[in-house]
Amino acid sequence: VAGGSTMGIDERLDVLGALDYLRTRKDIRPNRYGAWGVGMGAYAVVLAALESKSLVALALDSLYPDVPTHLDRLVNAKLPPALHLLTPAIRLLYDPYFMMRLDKFSLAGRLKDLAGRDILFVAGADSPDRLLEERALYDSLPEGPGGEKNFLQLNTSGVSGLYASDRKKYDETLVDFFTTRLDQNEGRAETSKKPFQVLEK
Repeated sequence: VAGGSTMGIDERLDVLGALDYLRTRKDIRPNRYGAWGVGMGAYAVVLAALESKSLVALALDSLYPDVPTHLDRLVNAKLPPALHLLTPAIRLLYDPYFMMRLDKFSLAGRLKDLAGRDILFVAGADSPDRLLEERALYDSLPEGPGGEKNFLQLNTSGVSGLYASDRKKYDETLVDFFTTRLDQNEGRAETSKKPFQVLEK
């Protein structure tokens, strides 16, 4: 993998380092931060949020459930369809290559620990496998007191490229999501939150 990437696992440490820096700032509200990630960035953000309760608002575009699933997709994109039968064998090489057990960082069964946070999932209909993966992650996240989960489905996502009306809706939704979820007013009523359950085919 180019540049020594771990597909979001070690990259979560960059997110945690950014949070450490933000805690030194006197001009922003402490321990109430938001993060937006696309693909690997979304995976890194979730892993960081599982370690830090100060991440209270997450916008997750094209989130994948684990590194092997994402790598399978990348491998299959490089192989002719007739060779996709080799993918399970290639998968056996993932752990040795990364020198770690990747299943330790799977999101399966772990999203319940994010209950109570505000989470916006974003997916594009142009990638059916990614859409199904993210929808399953959305369904596995329980609603918790003080937090909401929302799912924005567009024709495309940040991974595949956004254009025209999708780009506008994407940008507007992200801005609205973070401005309402990270309102600096301590007295803001919970009822001021607006739902973003937007499904488009």
